[in-house]
Amino acid sequence: MQLVCEFAGADFNLFDNPVVWHKTQRLRHYGNDDDDDNEAYNESSQINMMSTVLEPFSATKRFKPTFRSSPPTFRFALTITGNHSARCLTTHSAIVI
Repeated sequence: MQLVCEFAGADFNLFDNPVVWHKTQRLRHYGNDDDDDNEAYNESSQINMMSTVLEPFSATKRFKPTFRSSPPTFRFALTITGNHSARCLTTHSAIVI
């Protein structure tokens, strides 16, 4: 599986704006029997810092971040290998600079 983020920009500096991928999963918190406030929240784990894959993700050797610069177009990708299944929960991506 490959997750890709591609954009065009006049001036992009990778060192001022490092590429960081996060794994986010929705968790459900169940209150006690007296609490009707069962709520969901997101847990986020950073996968990489630039081209370095962080633990516990590096131990699996399944993740490979890449960056391609062809100004004015830039492309970030995260390749995930192995047996897995995934659901795309959104049709858009956001880059925070």
